[in-house]
Amino acid sequence: MKYIRLFSFGLFFLSACSGDSKETEEGILDTDTEATDTEATDTENTNADEISILETVGSEGGTLEATGGIGTVILEIPAGALEADVEIGIEEINVEDLSAAMDYLIDIAGGTYVFTPHGTTFGQPVEITLPQIGFADTILRLEDEYDMSWEMIPDAIFTADTASFQTSTFSIYIIASLCNSYCGNVEDLCTSLDYETCLSTCEGLNIAGPVGNCSQESHDNYNCLTDAALTASDFDCSNGDALPATCLITQLAASACASGHVDNDGDGVYSDVDCNDNDDTIYPGSVEVCDTIDNNCDGQVDEGLTTTYYLDGDSDGFGDATSFQNACTQPSGYVADDTDCNDANALINPGITEICDTIDNDCDGLVDDSDSSVSGAPSWYADSDSDGFGDVSSTQDACTQPLGYVTDDTDCDDTTALINTG
Repeated sequence: MKYIRLFSFGLFFLSACSGDSKETEEGILDTDTEATDTEATDTENTNADEISILETVGSEGGTLEATGGIGTVILEIPAGALEADVEIGIEEINVEDLSAAMDYLIDIAGGTYVFTPHGTTFGQPVEITLPQIGFADTILRLEDEYDMSWEMIPDAIFTADTASFQTSTFSIYIIASLCNSYCGNVEDLCTSLDYETCLSTCEGLNIAGPVGNCSQESHDNYNCLTDAALTASDFDCSNGDALPATCLITQLAASACASGHVDNDGDGVYSDVDCNDNDDTIYPGSVEVCDTIDNNCDGQVDEGLTTTYYLDGDSDGFGDATSFQNACTQPSGYVADDTDCNDANALINPGITEICDTIDNDCDGLVDDSDSSVSGAPSWYADSDSDGFGDVSSTQDACTQPLGYVTDDTDCDDTTALINTG
């Protein structure tokens, strides 16, 4: 998997963005010691119920879940990712226990998790889901406890309370925020730069490409962060020079905007996951309602909520099973029934009585004498002596004349042809 090395922030940052601060040779020191003490207390409380599990997983794969004080960590290993049994460990630790220091301008937005054994290579990517608290826009990793350089994991997916990503190796992971604590709401950073700020930022950083696009003639409120020619990598704030604070702000915002980690509608789901980030009722996990809209962003519309209605071409109240619509409300000319066998004739449907006319009137698949429910069939009389006169005491009702039966019922002796009314 390809990783992007995390830029370091050793530069002067204006108090308008970071709060009360001062520049020293070491970097930025927060003068608010009370806030620092509070943050330390919060960190201790966060790790009061730490996760620690150890399970053996083989070639069949499996799912490991462990719940701690922040939430549930999930590791999904697909079948075939491992060739043999491996003892998998997940442990939650304090970030302070690691050799690599956390930059002053990075906010921790979740726990720190060690996945072991280090160096394990999977035949297929495994998926890790970590719980988050507050705003998060980045997952950072260390190769192991002795690694001194944090790296960013690309292509992570963030929701209101989780962050997930795929990897082919195990590392140490932490969920962080690069924007929220120091520069206000990231949505504002990504949308509120006016023309003058945009132009001065681009010019101040000596970036030639996007400056021409920061044109007041074409955009009164041009947002240079959305320009395809301008990305986070264009803002190099890692050289230690006293660049304007807008460098850091724009770099962070550009990174967030380019990754889609903004929440325009305030529903708690970022735009790279939210299928409609302009409507706070539409997001993954929302309740699907029958309104012809994909409310829960699963790629389906009104799933499980619609009713199937069938065309009733002859308006007899019975529908044609071969012509239907799935809808929230009943369309005109459609019914819930699908049992009409002839939707062009209102006298043929399951509610009609079968009669002798060589037609399946009641749509049960049976015609005339084949249907025991046939009504109005004439009576026939047995003519045992074949003299053309029938026995009134031996009858059969049928649409078609049965063999050995006649319409006459006047034979007084049906055992001899010499005795009849003729």
